Amino acid sequence: MQNGALDVILQQWQRIISLLHNWFDGCGDTAEDADRLFPKCLHSTLSLSAKAIAHEIGGLQNDALRFGLQGVKSDIVGSHPLETSYQSARKTQEEMKKRILADTYGTAFPLKMDLDRQILSRFHRPAGAIPSSMLGLEALTGSLDDFGFEDYLNDPRESEPFRPADMHHGMEVRLGLSKGPVCPSFL
Repeated sequence: MQNGALDVILQQWQRIISLLHNWFDGCGDTAEDADRLFPKCLHSTLSLSAKAIAHEIGGLQNDALRFGLQGVKSDIVGSHPLETSYQSARKTQEEMKKRILADTYGTAFPLKMDLDRQILSRFHRPAGAIPSSMLGLEALTGSLDDFGFEDYLNDPRESEPFRPADMHHGMEVRLGLSKGPVCPSFL
């Protein structure tokens, strides 16, 4: 198992344990009851990060044979100031929408929507000529009604440096065996 995947699993277990501690505190039971159910050895095991050698089976992201030569300009130049303000405004709008839904339908409804969003954002087609449109996620977030410039401009299939996707590398990335973008044109 790779170091990154193990860190994600450890974070999820730590979150579960902290939720159980909070639940025991809310029920009037003591945190010692939670420690009895989840002994300290489990806490120490989860708190330590896995000591593993960072090694990718499928190669590195800067593999010039697989992904081509990369430029440094995108690493140096930051995003446009309007882009950051747009993202922060969208984030506050989503938080306000979650608060309104929690007040209207209860606190479980926004949690259910977050779970649905996580499930729908993970669904992908296998790498190939037809990319996944994420229709379910767009329907859930309401972005089907928005028609932005990204819908008719900047189609990656119409660009000059477009290279077709490597099916084997795409599946390696999807299964966690390799790192890097699924398609070399997405660099």
